[in-house]
Amino acid sequence: MTTLRVLVSFLLALQLAAADLPTATPEAVGMSAERLDKISALVKRAIEEGRISGAVTLVARRGKVVHYRAHGYADLEAQQPMSTDSVFRLESMTKPIVSVALMTLYEDAKFQLRDPISQVLPEFKDPVVMVPDGSAVGGFSLTTADREINFRDILTHTAGLSSGRGAMPNAPLYAEKVAPLRTSGASLEEVVQAFASIPLAFHPGTQFRYSRGTDVVGRLVEVLGGQPFGVFLNERLFKPLRMNDTRFAYAADPDRFAMPYATVGGLRRINIRPRTYPDGAAGLSSTAADYFRFAQMMLNGGSLNGAKVISRKTVELMTSNHIGDLPFLRPGNRFGLGFRITTDVGEAAELRSLGSYSWAGALGTTFVIDPQEELIAIFMVQAARNSVSAQFEPLVYAAIDD
Repeated sequence: MTTLRVLVSFLLALQLAAADLPTATPEAVGMSAERLDKISALVKRAIEEGRISGAVTLVARRGKVVHYRAHGYADLEAQQPMSTDSVFRLESMTKPIVSVALMTLYEDAKFQLRDPISQVLPEFKDPVVMVPDGSAVGGFSLTTADREINFRDILTHTAGLSSGRGAMPNAPLYAEKVAPLRTSGASLEEVVQAFASIPLAFHPGTQFRYSRGTDVVGRLVEVLGGQPFGVFLNERLFKPLRMNDTRFAYAADPDRFAMPYATVGGLRRINIRPRTYPDGAAGLSSTAADYFRFAQMMLNGGSLNGAKVISRKTVELMTSNHIGDLPFLRPGNRFGLGFRITTDVGEAAELRSLGSYSWAGALGTTFVIDPQEELIAIFMVQAARNSVSAQFEPLVYAAIDD
């Protein structure tokens, strides 16, 4: 066992050197190597049982990566092994990155959180809301919104914009007016203008309802930043943080892509039509190493390796509760500016510390940043609705050994 662990540590060091990531032994940062090995056993078992095709797992503490492994296959049919530099569709793990991009412009005094977004995007002026009219089941009429959508609404999913799902009354209009544009070659501006033409599902600030509103965040970045959205992200975030494998249209090394799978009814490949515009809600692709750099920047208070992205105070603002007592998706949690925040450990029934923050993607990618434990955990997979992503995190926390 000792020889095997030495070999694994050597291979890990080679991977980390290639990715230019800081490393330490688990014991040096108060973690158990033996317990971290259970992560690999979990993923191996899930692959053998056909629950996922493969994954990349990364754990870091106190700024040092102590676990970084590739498991299984990036392409099950082609038997292409997963690599630590495999590229994953982030889906909604795009949202925290895009939210940080907008907040860099907050630091440039381009807006205040309570400012209406119509100051920048006039198409959102004088919004209307769909309200039940009582005339028939599912019948709605339109009324003027109590107030306009502001920047905080658009960052916290409290604006009344559609998720595209049937649970929201404006979802059919989203399917008709916006969804077809996502793969049609339309620009970000055209997509957002179509979004603005749809009545809201509720009065701004009155509900938390997860939405694709981060597309609007991207357009705000584009207009306020005076650059195409993708260019702004590259200049203000990706280059300074050396996130060289993070982008919207991933053209380089397409063979590095991990293939997406559905898990309901057995593991099967799914086809995802690529978005043809810079989709701020779900469009980025990245690697575990790149997302670690983003997460470590946040944990460091806005900087990494001498590159200052945002201030410590802005990180604190983004990772505070911004929705008050509005009902949220998970007990013991509330929402900040782009992140889920743990606000009651007992109610949450999770091992996370108070103030931990995170998000996840529709294809199973997930991350958590725990400032109290100086801990980052990242699970990269491309299997929608898999159970392994949730099982990963308890194993990470159970490996804390100080």
